[in-house]
Amino acid sequence: MGDMGEIYKAMNELNKAKKIISYNNALLELLKFDIEYEKLSEYHLLVEGYVDFWPSTGKFIDRKTQKKGVGVQSLFKHIGLIKI
Repeated sequence: MGDMGEIYKAMNELNKAKKIISYNNALLELLKFDIEYEKLSEYHLLVEGYVDFWPSTGKFIDRKTQKKGVGVQSLFKHIGLIKI
């Protein structure tokens, strides 16, 4: 494998590790604040019964309003856990 192939492989592995860390950190935050969620698939959660959330990327979409966002803190603000 050439140098570019090795670099691509290393970047791909790094990206996978980052997504696993992000997923675990997001789940810990949900558990820490006792936020209700349902696991719809391996990487897809339904938070509070109306927000689709992908913890590995941090993206979420409100099923009622179609509002989109990124990040656990933004999700918490959206569901009313954090007031700013």
